[in-house]
Amino acid sequence: MKRLSYSPKLAAALSGATLRQLAHWRKAGSGRGALLVPEISAVRPVLYSFRDVMALRTCVKLRNDASLQKIRRALDTLRDDLGEREHLSEYRLVADGSSIYLVEPAQAVDLVRSKKNIVIHEMVDVLRPFYRDGRHIPDLLRPRDHVTVDPAVRGGIPVIEGTRVPYDEVAALLRDGVPADRIPVYYPSVTATAALQAADFADYVDSYDPREGRVRLLLDENVPKPLYQALTAFILNHEIVHLLDMPGWSGTRDESLYPLAAAEGFQVVVTNDGRQMQRPREVAAIAASGLHRVEYPHKHHGLAGMGIAIATVAAGLPGALAVLQEANGQRLITFA
Repeated sequence: MKRLSYSPKLAAALSGATLRQLAHWRKAGSGRGALLVPEISAVRPVLYSFRDVMALRTCVKLRNDASLQKIRRALDTLRDDLGEREHLSEYRLVADGSSIYLVEPAQAVDLVRSKKNIVIHEMVDVLRPFYRDGRHIPDLLRPRDHVTVDPAVRGGIPVIEGTRVPYDEVAALLRDGVPADRIPVYYPSVTATAALQAADFADYVDSYDPREGRVRLLLDENVPKPLYQALTAFILNHEIVHLLDMPGWSGTRDESLYPLAAAEGFQVVVTNDGRQMQRPREVAAIAASGLHRVEYPHKHHGLAGMGIAIATVAAGLPGALAVLQEANGQRLITFA
């Protein structure tokens, strides 16, 4: 009997990870294993298990307080130093901004600094709702009122509460024009209220589909905040994030920034570091990340220099984005 499983889109919606993150986390890092390999299928079609989704939620929650490098270091300690080889969902891992801990009944182990018997003041329930980059990630076992997830029912596929009817089958009827109060004609155990909740959850899951033409840009720490504010005011069809709004990213080494940005689902880095392309290790990191790089000049000091830089990027970035949307490979763009 084929085991039911989660598509990457549904796994992303239930865990809070982006599709780009899932793809990156399936790959091995330099000298390290993958963060999480789907236990059902790691090749197309990629399929995740319920345990995988639990582990992914743990990783996403850890990312709220710890860098990806620190998470990989903690997992290396867990697997290589402690010899723990069970599925990642079997472990309770928490972060407090300074380290990552393995919490056990008798003790807590600092997986980054290799210390035992650490006192954990706040426990985090990976099943409960949380926020990630401003997005509300729902309760895993009850992602909507009247929509539930139970590994013992249809392998954990979200269903209408108290039934075996998948949420997406009900949502599809509503999208085909069937009124909510007519849903019981097709599925007598599904109420109109439950049908609407299923449709709402389906819309949420579909929001994890890549938006056609939408680009996610990371502004380097050297980009002044007024430039960020100017860009977000008139570039509305793309997502623009300043590095300072990414917890723990300030001061990141240049050669680490690009793989980190790729792991977080960014496609473009905007910077005014004119010497970056002269440093071989950073050039190698940029090339390996596959990210587009947009460089602009900031040659003059003071407010006048900042104003010139802002005007240069504001004028050039829309055209650059049009080029990048059509690009079939990595591009390096420099504004004059």
